[in-house]
Order: sequence, then C-alpha cells, then structure tokens
Amino acid sequence: MNVHFSSRNQELLKKGLRLMLVSGFFGVWVGVLNAFLNEDAIFWNALTGALTGMVTSISISTAETYLFARYLRRARFFVGVLVRTIYYATMVTFWLTMSYGFEKLLSKGRFDIEINRSFYVAALLILLLTFLLNVYVMLSRLVGRQVLGYFLTGKYHRPVEEERIFMFLDIRGSTEIAEKLGDLRYQDFLNDFFYDITNSILRTKGEIYKYVGDAVIVSWPIKLGVKNGNCLRCYQSIQDTLTHVRNRYRHKYGFAPEFRVGLHGGPVVAAEIGDNKREIAFLGDTVNTAARLQEECKQQEVECLISGDLLHLIRAQGDTHFFKSERIGAVRLRGKEQGTELIRIWFS
Repeated sequence: MNVHFSSRNQELLKKGLRLMLVSGFFGVWVGVLNAFLNEDAIFWNALTGALTGMVTSISISTAETYLFARYLRRARFFVGVLVRTIYYATMVTFWLTMSYGFEKLLSKGRFDIEINRSFYVAALLILLLTFLLNVYVMLSRLVGRQVLGYFLTGKYHRPVEEERIFMFLDIRGSTEIAEKLGDLRYQDFLNDFFYDITNSILRTKGEIYKYVGDAVIVSWPIKLGVKNGNCLRCYQSIQDTLTHVRNRYRHKYGFAPEFRVGLHGGPVVAAEIGDNKREIAFLGDTVNTAARLQEECKQQEVECLISGDLLHLIRAQGDTHFFKSERIGAVRLRGKEQGTELIRIWFS
C-alpha cells in the first residue's frame, strides 16, 4: 500500500511544482506591469510577484489535493463552486495584498499595506474571475474536461470520422453485489469504484466517454492510446490501484471489486447528438466490438481481452515488455458475422 500512495503523492507533487512555476512566471509579469503603472522598482515588483504567484498556487493546490478532493468530492454543484470561489478569492487577495507590503519592505524598508478603492476593485475582480474559473472546473467535472472542450470548440458539431480506441470495463458479479448491498450502499460502492479508477484513466491520457450502470467506457484517439501502450497501461494501473485499496473495500463492503476489460480500436464517427440534452457520441462497429470483447471475457474466463488488430498497433510502437499475451484465436462475437482475433492480456 505504501508504494501506491508514494507514487500518487509523487505525481501530485510534480503537478504542484509545475503549477507553482507557471504561477511564478505569470506573477513576474504582473509585478513588472504593476511597476510600470505605479512607477516603482521593477526588480522588487517582479520578485514579489513571483513569490506571490508561487505561494498562492501552493495554497490552492494543497487545499484541492488534501481538502476539497476529499470533502467536496460529492458536494452539490453550487456548494462546490461557492466554497472553492471563497477560498480561491481569499487566498489570491490575501497574498496579493501581502506582496504589496513586502514590496514596500524590500524597496523602502517599511512594511506598508494601503487599502483604498483600487484594493476593493481588485478584490471584486478576483472574486468574479475565481467564480468563473470554478464554474468551468465544476462543469468539466460534470461532463468531462475533454467533452466540455469539444462542446466549447465545436469540434464535433458536424460529424467527424476518426480512429479511436475503446475500453469497456465492467464489474464482475454486479447483480449479486447489488442484491447483497442494497440500492443505496451499491450506489456508494460504484462511486468509490469509479473515483478510485479515475486517476489511472487520466494518467494514461484516457477520456471517460460514459458510465453505463456498473460499467465505464474509456476512449483514446488511436495515436495517443497506442503510444507507450497507454490503453494497456490504463488497465494495469487500475488493477494495481484496486489491489492496493482492496482492504478498504473489504472493511467497508465485505469484498474487493473485480472487473473485466475489453479493448478494440478502429474507425468511428464522432458527433454531437440530441437537442435539449446534447452529448458527444461515438458511433460505429469499433465501439460494438469493444463491448463484445468485454462480454466474451466471461465466456473465456479471463479478465482482459484485446483484439489482434489493436495489439498489432501497440506492438508496432515497440513497447510490449510490461505485459504478457496469449492468442485465443478467431472467435465469432455476438452479433458479428465474421470472427475476431482475440488475445488475452495479463501482467506478471
């Protein structure tokens, strides 16, 4: 368990450092601009601007990682936006105000904070910007960051043909689990399960296409999915994650979740569909084949099946050392006239 949390903390630390550096960079330019507007020393303004940006980003990223991710995970949309907006605005305003005082201390030898009309205007502007930012963040969590981007840019406003990889992941024995837990506890179980696997999906550049009952459909543009074996590394990461949190599930629900995975890639048509409620839909035989592969796992008594065509693309990248494979052969999947080459995948 220690290895898992250590790895996750290292990733969070890297993201925090990147955010800190980016914030510090923008802080430098804000400080320089402020120096020109107020005819102050450029160096001290740039220095305090950089420090303000970095300290503010540390305050926000720390709260997001260790506080909001835990306690606002299932909060209502308005509550999540309100709490984050108040915290973000408070941190930005506080550290920006402190930076003015430190700038005076460094340049003139005295710590002085001047609260005037411009301070209130800046605070109001910060409040508005953080509110809009958090509305965007919460909307991206509702529909998915990539999907929200597709809607905003209109990428699929008209149907587009492209090649994608799809992974269907389904919980084993879901009917029995639902009967054992009851509807409300089963919903809690699904929320825990989907929350625990999300980081693995995002880390391997996957997009959560949709949830269907107890199943999740993950998608990659085909070049991104085969690069470094991302689609298979996603499965491996999910497997490792659930292994590390197995005891938590056993303590809370009396069992540890198991799942089956089907993977296939090929051409699809992507488009916005619907009117009053719109969504991005991927249509074509590729999606259906991935779903059938997941179903076939039960018949073959295996945990993961991948099509021969997709495995060939992954092997063409030369990155195949992290998994083992076994050819099952051409099998006629449900609803298909021709056989599909099936390959079993597992990790040593």
